[in-house]
Amino acid sequence: MGASPTTASIAAIGSQDLHNLAWDDATQLLWSVDLGTDVLVTIDPADGTTTFIGDTGLNLVHGLAIDPSDGTIYALRSSPVGTSSELWILDRATAQPTLVGAVGFAALSALDFDPTTGALWAAYASNVQHLGILVTIDPQTAAGTFIVPTQRLTGMAFDATGALYGVDNNLSNYVETSVYFINTSTGVASFLGNTTSNNIGGLAFGGPSATATYCTTSPHSGGSGARIDRLGSTSLAHDDLVLVATDSPPNQNGIFFYGPNQTQVPVGDGQLCVAGQIGRLPVVDTGTAGRAEWPFDYGNPPTAATQVLPGSTWNFQFWFCDPLGPGGSGFNLSDGMAAMFLP
Repeated sequence: MGASPTTASIAAIGSQDLHNLAWDDATQLLWSVDLGTDVLVTIDPADGTTTFIGDTGLNLVHGLAIDPSDGTIYALRSSPVGTSSELWILDRATAQPTLVGAVGFAALSALDFDPTTGALWAAYASNVQHLGILVTIDPQTAAGTFIVPTQRLTGMAFDATGALYGVDNNLSNYVETSVYFINTSTGVASFLGNTTSNNIGGLAFGGPSATATYCTTSPHSGGSGARIDRLGSTSLAHDDLVLVATDSPPNQNGIFFYGPNQTQVPVGDGQLCVAGQIGRLPVVDTGTAGRAEWPFDYGNPPTAATQVLPGSTWNFQFWFCDPLGPGGSGFNLSDGMAAMFLP
């Protein structure tokens, strides 16, 4: 987002009072609860097409978030000062609500998951001197934990790198909505500019995921197949990417490796999914749980040819020993993972 954020109209939508937004990777749609009708809707960002899911029966839903790990929809029901906001789960098919519990903070106004940590965050919007706070919420119990004071926020969203942005609709002044970058450690809100529209209460980042699995995994001596995944983001600035392999045979050595191209050819007991100039990372052990991890070091690539740069896409896979494997080769591989790297 640049220094002077602007808004552009895409299309009219079939709901009029949307002050919460959540992006769903699975459907590639925006989701929201209409404050006027309490109805859960989906919105196609390409043309504004709105689909009505069902009546939530909940008023004052000012925050909506979708868990990126399993697609669960969480609704944040705000409250007057002196009473607690509530966390609810909404059924994706019917919109029927299930109460998780009281958060312990009043007048919470925004909700989103940090995709790099899985933490659920919320914000409080005071009408006094544009003050607010950031809290985290336990999705299992709804218990809220105060983190830091910050700018008044009526909407907020994490981008794919874990950076937090927020909006203040300035409703008390009836002026254009202000946009901020929020430091989640200090609460400091850096002003980015005003939009060309007022009373914007919802914010969401959408688009394809920074990583996607491809190719196929193969049965091994310990189960149906090893899977590759990641923790952290693909942002070089955040430098928190951890490669993860799960469902591997326990207590075996293996290596993560990567390259610029994709393929699928039989190798050993599995499928080789990576081609081109290969970068091989150090040996890791799968441990008793059949899980291996390796923190990716952008500053120390295996070769100069495998240096990861912003804007590049690389393909990753996990190779591991499997002496008792079904094919008799003594080794196998996970599926593949394509990763797009951000600044």
